[in-house]
Amino acid sequence: MVPMHPHHALCALFFEGKGYSDIFTEHLALMLDGLAAKDRPVTLTLGADLICGPCPHNQPSGCESQEKVARYDRQVLCLCGLQEGDTLPWSQLEQLCLEKIVRPGRLVQVCPDCAWADICQKKQL
Repeated sequence: MVPMHPHHALCALFFEGKGYSDIFTEHLALMLDGLAAKDRPVTLTLGADLICGPCPHNQPSGCESQEKVARYDRQVLCLCGLQEGDTLPWSQLEQLCLEKIVRPGRLVQVCPDCAWADICQKKQL
């Protein structure tokens, strides 16, 4: 099972090859392709996950944006009816995020201050 921040399912839905750096973007694309190709089971965590590795906010002392990330994760858990530690297939997490957050227009409740919000707001799913 792969540890995963709940909000990263939203990032995956809107990902279009942009990121904090080329290394981060390439890593994210590989991780998302791997998750989707095998519909890997993910275990929801509020801690670091496989996507976090090359993120510039991921420091030896922890995530520089931990408060914001935890807030995003808690909102996804709440709106999708999930809990930290739940394990489900990647496709099911993405589907829940689509049905419970994106389509009802609740994305702004989850991550209104995200640096990438304008990408998500422009893209129709």
